[in-house]
Amino acid sequence: MTIKNFTFFSPNGTEFPVGSNNDGKLYMMLTGMDYGTIRRKDWESPSNTALNVQYTNTSIIAGGRYFELLNETVALRGDSVNYIHANIDLTQTANPVSLSAETIDNSNKVDLNNNSGVLKVLIDIRTTDGLGVISAKAPDNVTYLDKVVINSFSTTSGSLDIGNGITFKWQKKGEIVSIRWLGRLTNVNSGTVFARKAPAQVIPNETKELVGHFANTEKSFHIDLEPDGTFRWWGENKANGSIRGTAMYFIK
Repeated sequence: MTIKNFTFFSPNGTEFPVGSNNDGKLYMMLTGMDYGTIRRKDWESPSNTALNVQYTNTSIIAGGRYFELLNETVALRGDSVNYIHANIDLTQTANPVSLSAETIDNSNKVDLNNNSGVLKVLIDIRTTDGLGVISAKAPDNVTYLDKVVINSFSTTSGSLDIGNGITFKWQKKGEIVSIRWLGRLTNVNSGTVFARKAPAQVIPNETKELVGHFANTEKSFHIDLEPDGTFRWWGENKANGSIRGTAMYFIK
């Protein structure tokens, strides 16, 4: 039985040695990563020249190993979806990291901090035609957590008369918005755009259909909140009456 200590005070400087495998595991635990996820930060945007991509100044963490791509160029296949991988081979002590462009995602989740093997991770996707790059997509920076506790969450709220007697009351917590419809509607036709737009902080990135109803009736309606902040009525023509309703949506 053994307890190996690493991040502790070492009286003689030799009792608790630091190793790259131990550091790699530490970084993965702290960031909630597994062997199929990465952290990538482009300090300068990669550039495309014909069928080549150059990573001018990019930082990457994969498998708990940190490395930088400085003016590193990868040749791409034409008329293809190029899956660009970082290949980490710890047996190649002078040059443990290489990049390759492949036709499919060949990520393999090899546990290189506890076992042997070459870890392959996807760091970029570049789609080409016969002349050059036509689109690019970086993999998501994924974090795996069992539980999140947040001590502080930004909350804002407000109220807006959007026109035709309707009040839009809202409360925003993070990226979630809850709303209430209030007021007495006066003579509005289906498809009508209301006079006032939503405040910038609650405008969604896609149209949200926010449902409500007429008080003391079985009639319902919805008002679209569009990505430019426009409110648009969808209900019966020449609608009148007191309205109520609550709804919730994500900004993104």
